[in-house]
Order: sequence, then structure tokens, then C-alpha cells
Amino acid sequence: MTDQSIPDDDWEEFEAAYTKDEKEILVVTSDFYAAGGAPRPGKPTLRSAFREFLAYVDLATGEVRPGKGRIEWPISEEEWNEKSWHRLDSETIYRLRVRELIDKTVPEGRIPSFSNRFLLVSVLEEGVENSDLQAILSAYREPVSITNEVGEFTLNKDLGLFDGSVEWMGNLSLFRLMWTLMIRTHGTKPLKLCVLSSGNRSIGTRCSEPSPGIA
Repeated sequence: MTDQSIPDDDWEEFEAAYTKDEKEILVVTSDFYAAGGAPRPGKPTLRSAFREFLAYVDLATGEVRPGKGRIEWPISEEEWNEKSWHRLDSETIYRLRVRELIDKTVPEGRIPSFSNRFLLVSVLEEGVENSDLQAILSAYREPVSITNEVGEFTLNKDLGLFDGSVEWMGNLSLFRLMWTLMIRTHGTKPLKLCVLSSGNRSIGTRCSEPSPGIA
């Protein structure tokens, strides 16, 4: 799926991280997608976009592989400027032709899904029926909430953080419970309680240590 507006040298640099062999997979996508760029000395920024997936099925073996990953594709400067890099919808099961990432090592400071990546070659089918992936999507859609002395917080499953709107200083404000990876994994109480907005205005991310009653 080479965009003709992407220079050949840039495409070759981008695709070098992926195997030459193509394979077909089914994926179920999440709500999260993003685009960005990697600056290169003396060259234009190499840009790409991705849609996160929740699980995939290897159609050669039939194996279901749960766990988040990314379907990635390069984007041209024009697509970047026009924000027209969309390829895959959220919460949808697709049949795709892809190329798999060669080096699966998770770099320091990266989450595991960063190294569970595929290069998108082509979209073969949208809205595929698959009971295993549909069950995973149904679980993803199921809300998860906690309640403490501050208010009720709902898990943002794409970010792995709890958000909630509560009354604060006379305004309805958006709060977020911030955790470290270790604390998030072990399910103990949050390290920080952060307010992101108050009333109709964003105030950035202001955090404080939670009171002993917040668990």
C-alpha cells in the first residue's frame, strides 16, 4: 500500500523494519489511533499513522492472539498537512494483508504494543464476522468504574487511566487518576489525582498526592 506521493527512498526506509513476506490476518480495532513523525538530519520528517488493535487472528494457522498492537502505514506530507491519514475505523473487525515487524524487542520506555506492529499492505474486507474477536470487542466495550471519596471514575481502556467529572471549587471538573506502571499492574491505589479541566476551560494537568481515604 505505497502512497505514490511518498518518495521511494522514504518508503524503503520505512518498510525496512518489516518482513518482505505478506500475510493475512483478522484484527479487531480499538478507539485509539494516532499519527506522528520521526525527524531525520538533512531529510524531511518521515511520518506515519497507526490504528491500535485489541487482538488478531493469524489466518494461516487460525490462532487467536489477544493483546494490543498496531497496524501502521506511512503518510505523505500532504496527508499530514490535511490530516487525511485515516485508514481504519474504530471497533471494527477487518481482514488485512500485512507485513510483520522484524524486531519484536520492546525498547526502553515503550509499551509492549509498540513492538506488536504490522505494516498495512491492503484492506481486504471490513466488518468481518468472527466470534473470538467479537467477544474481545464486547469485553472492551464493557465499562469499568471505581468509586471513592472524590467521585466515580471510569477506565479509559486505551490509556489505562481512570477519568471522572466531579464538582471541584464550584465547577464540574475532569479528573484523572495517574498511576505508575507497577501500581497499575498490581491494582493498588493511585499515586496522583490530576485535574485536567475546570468548568469550560482547560487548565492543563495539575496533580497532587491523593488523600489517605482514596483507594
